[in-house]
Amino acid sequence: MIRIAKSKKKMVGAVLISVIVVSAGFGVAFAVNTGKIKSMYNEQVDTLKSEMEKNQVVTYVALCDVAAGSELKKSNVELQTVYLEGGDSSSLITEKDLGKIVNCDIKGGQPVYQSMMGSALAFSLRETELACLTLSSNLKKEDLIDVRIMYPNGENYIVLSKVCLQNLEKFSNDCYLWLAEDQIMTVSSAIVDTYLHEGAILYTTRYIEDGQDETTPNYIPTKHCITAMANDENIVEKAKAKLNASAREALETRLKEQVEKKNVNLKEILPGSSASDDSADDSSGGTGEDVIEEESEEEVEYGD
Repeated sequence: MIRIAKSKKKMVGAVLISVIVVSAGFGVAFAVNTGKIKSMYNEQVDTLKSEMEKNQVVTYVALCDVAAGSELKKSNVELQTVYLEGGDSSSLITEKDLGKIVNCDIKGGQPVYQSMMGSALAFSLRETELACLTLSSNLKKEDLIDVRIMYPNGENYIVLSKVCLQNLEKFSNDCYLWLAEDQIMTVSSAIVDTYLHEGAILYTTRYIEDGQDETTPNYIPTKHCITAMANDENIVEKAKAKLNASAREALETRLKEQVEKKNVNLKEILPGSSASDDSADDSSGGTGEDVIEEESEEEVEYGD
């Protein structure tokens, strides 16, 4: 019995020693692995910090929404630190770009890129009123447009590229553009060219999206135009007067067609309409121009 008791004690002692050794081994392994994990974690954090620092740039960020065609002012932007992949700031604007005209809408909080800016500085521009253009029927204020000239033989050239409609009065065919001096001279030449070439038109095309690439103006005044401008200092005003009248006549024709179309639609909808009703309306003393003006006051907008 005594021998059995002694053997049991030895066995228990051996088990305890084994448990202690195994526990110590696990403890050491856990400590070593935990140290390695912490070291790897710290290395990853340092790597990420380094990459973030490399991708950090200080640039101008819009403080509010800036509409296309407006001036980018110091009050609209603020220098902030932003994260840009690669850390290449060459595509972002600098202080010298402040004061330029924006060629697309910029949202508040968005970094401002050079591709969003036009080339002209606002202080070098002049507001120019034109009533001699054949305007696209769906134009509205702040649209971006090209002004083009098309000759009777089908040749087509770009006179002004990606300019913003600062204001638009459809019923008088007046549009207002901010133009640099060279652009004013170019469009004046195009007006004279249109005046001299019967059947030529000076018209607009609208950009579908603000981010579309700007076209390159390729209009060059003809020799006939240059000679005429040199010989008659008043020819630009004469050309404007003629083209204004032509554009106004075309506008009134479009309005009249819309009025007639509206009357036809009403006859189809309303029962009891007859030709006698039309005669009674015609005998009421209203002229075609009166009808156009009355309809224009009743929210008739051509092309909308």
